[in-house]
Amino acid sequence: MDQQKQHDIALMRYSAIAPLISGLSEDYPSLEAFFRDASAKGVAHPDGSIKHYAPATIEHWYRNYKQDGFDALVPTKRAD
Repeated sequence: MDQQKQHDIALMRYSAIAPLISGLSEDYPSLEAFFRDASAKGVAHPDGSIKHYAPATIEHWYRNYKQDGFDALVPTKRAD
Protein backbone atom coordinates (compact mmCIF):
# COMPACT_ATOMS: atom_id res chain seq x y z
CA MET A 1 0.00 0.00 0.00
CA ASP A 2 1.47 3.36 -0.99
CA GLN A 3 1.85 6.29 1.38
CA GLN A 4 -1.00 8.30 -0.13
CA LYS A 5 -3.46 5.44 0.36
CA GLN A 6 -2.25 4.95 3.95
CA HIS A 7 -2.74 8.67 4.62
CA ASP A 8 -6.23 8.58 3.08
CA ILE A 9 -7.20 5.66 5.32
CA ALA A 10 -5.83 7.47 8.39
CA LEU A 11 -7.96 10.51 7.48
CA MET A 12 -11.02 8.28 7.08
CA ARG A 13 -10.42 6.79 10.53
CA TYR A 14 -9.94 10.27 11.97
CA SER A 15 -13.22 11.43 10.44
CA ALA A 16 -15.01 8.60 12.26
CA ILE A 17 -13.67 9.64 15.67
CA ALA A 18 -13.49 13.42 15.12
CA PRO A 19 -16.74 14.17 17.00
CA LEU A 20 -15.19 12.70 20.16
CA ILE A 21 -11.98 14.63 19.67
CA SER A 22 -13.80 17.92 19.11
CA GLY A 23 -15.93 17.46 22.22
CA LEU A 24 -19.26 16.34 20.81
CA SER A 25 -19.28 13.28 23.04
CA GLU A 26 -21.73 15.12 25.30
CA ASP A 27 -24.42 14.31 22.72
CA TYR A 28 -24.12 10.65 23.68
CA PRO A 29 -24.80 9.02 27.04
CA SER A 30 -21.60 6.97 26.78
CA LEU A 31 -18.62 6.29 24.54
CA GLU A 32 -20.15 2.94 23.65
CA ALA A 33 -23.26 4.74 22.39
CA PHE A 34 -21.07 6.90 20.17
CA PHE A 35 -19.23 3.88 18.76
CA ARG A 36 -22.53 2.09 18.03
CA ASP A 37 -23.95 5.18 16.33
CA ALA A 38 -20.80 5.76 14.26
CA SER A 39 -20.88 2.11 13.21
CA ALA A 40 -24.53 2.33 12.16
CA LYS A 41 -24.00 5.56 10.19
CA GLY A 42 -20.93 4.24 8.41
CA VAL A 43 -17.73 5.96 7.35
CA ALA A 44 -16.94 7.42 3.92
CA HIS A 45 -14.10 5.24 2.61
CA PRO A 46 -11.42 6.83 0.38
CA ASP A 47 -12.91 5.01 -2.64
CA GLY A 48 -16.20 6.86 -2.08
CA SER A 49 -18.19 3.97 -0.64
CA ILE A 50 -19.73 3.90 2.83
CA LYS A 51 -18.26 1.22 5.08
CA HIS A 52 -19.76 0.05 8.34
CA TYR A 53 -17.06 -0.90 10.81
CA ALA A 54 -17.72 -2.71 14.07
CA PRO A 55 -18.12 -0.45 17.11
CA ALA A 56 -15.06 -2.16 18.63
CA THR A 57 -12.98 -1.20 15.58
CA ILE A 58 -13.96 2.45 15.88
CA GLU A 59 -13.21 2.31 19.59
CA HIS A 60 -9.79 0.84 18.78
CA TRP A 61 -9.08 3.78 16.44
CA TYR A 62 -10.13 6.23 19.15
CA ARG A 63 -7.98 4.63 21.85
CA ASN A 64 -4.97 4.45 19.50
CA TYR A 65 -5.41 8.11 18.58
CA LYS A 66 -5.63 9.16 22.23
CA GLN A 67 -2.47 7.24 23.03
CA ASP A 68 -0.27 8.00 20.00
CA GLY A 69 -1.93 10.72 17.92
CA PHE A 70 -2.70 10.78 14.21
CA ASP A 71 0.20 8.47 13.29
CA ALA A 72 -1.56 5.66 15.18
CA LEU A 73 -4.37 5.79 12.60
CA VAL A 74 -2.06 4.99 9.69
CA PRO A 75 -2.51 1.34 8.70
CA THR A 76 0.47 -0.92 9.17
CA LYS A 77 1.52 -3.95 7.20
CA ARG A 78 -0.10 -7.21 8.14
CA ALA A 79 2.03 -9.76 9.92
CA ASP A 80 0.44 -12.73 8.16
